[in-house]
This record gives sequence, C-alpha cells and structure tokens, in this order.
Amino acid sequence: MAMDFVRPIATTFDVSEDTIKSIAQSGKVYAEHAKDALAGRNLWAIDEDERLALYCVTRLVNPTCAVETGVGSGVSSSMILGALKDSGSKGRLHSIDKGEKYGNESRSYPVGYIVPEELRTLWSLHIGNSKVELPALLHEVKNIQMFLHDSEHTHEHVTFELNQARMHLSEGVIVIDNYTWTNAPEEFARRIGSKVVHLTGDMALIPSTLARNNLHN
Repeated sequence: MAMDFVRPIATTFDVSEDTIKSIAQSGKVYAEHAKDALAGRNLWAIDEDERLALYCVTRLVNPTCAVETGVGSGVSSSMILGALKDSGSKGRLHSIDKGEKYGNESRSYPVGYIVPEELRTLWSLHIGNSKVELPALLHEVKNIQMFLHDSEHTHEHVTFELNQARMHLSEGVIVIDNYTWTNAPEEFARRIGSKVVHLTGDMALIPSTLARNNLHN
C-alpha cells in the first residue's frame, strides 16, 4: 500500500496526516474483508488504497445521506457502510446499479454480494439505470452530503450524474472513480468554482462545503 491518499485528504479537510492514518487503520478490517470475499476474482473492484481513501473520506464527511452509482460486487459500498457504522452516525447509503453482469469472470455474481450482513441495515440498493433512478432518488431524499460516481464513465453520463448530485449536495464531497477517463470532472469542478483533488489510483474528489464539524476520529 502506498497510502498516497493521506496528504491530499489531510490537506482538503484541514486535519493532520496522523489523523488520516489513524482513520485508515480502522478501515483496514473492511478492506481485508473485501479482499477475502473477492478471492482473486477480477470483478472491477477499486484497489486497496482506493478502498481506504473512500473509508477516510466518508468518516470525515460523516454523511447523513450518501449516494453511489455503480455497485458491482459491493467493495465501495462496504467501505462507505463500514465508515458510517464506525462513525456511530445514523447515516444511510443509497446505491444504484443496473443489475447486469460485471467483471471479467465467466460466471455472474449478485450485485453487492460481498457487503457484510451486519452493515446492510444502513443500506438501500436500487436496481435500475441511474439516468432514471438517480433523479428520482435525489428528489426523494432531498439532500445528500456525499456522492460517489462509479457507473458509466462516458463524458455525457459523468456530466449528467455530477450535475444531478450537485443540485442536492448540501455540504460534503463528490468522489469519482476512473476520473481520468473523460474531462467531465475537470469541467464540472471549474463550473462550480471547485477543484479536482487526486486521492490515489484513479480516484478523485471534488469538495463542496466540507463538514469539518462532523469529524469522527
């Protein structure tokens, strides 16, 4: 593990690097669970540093409502849910996935199959296309504090999802996986007067008003 996410997260949230390292240590149990559950299968999961970065960001934002698009096996879902549980908050994660086959394995696996049973009480899984499901969900929940894009990585679709999320983002961050695949994240960040912060691998965040007062160490 390179742990290269420590400095950008610490800088973005104005906390010490030691704080980020301590939070990341707590997230390793969920990263290890994901590794064991995947058992070497190529199911397009985020890597270990990206898992810990996502856990740290979630702990720092401590969202009441988080939304992600693209679930696959459920690695990112598990990291977000684990962070919600460890923060002791009453936050909830809503995840949207098409429910189609994912990964490069010959057989299909259920969407979110690795999410631990004890975390599922904090989770709502919505099956369908995010072009339909995301606007409807955001209209229902009204306000979110965290959004993760990890679905279709075309310029048009990334732009659509980020615009939808922004309309309901009260404070917090937008996290984007595979953010270098198009220039949509950079364009979006410029348009809202923010910036793209590289975390690790191909994962980045775009900060809004950060929920520093909600920090849970």
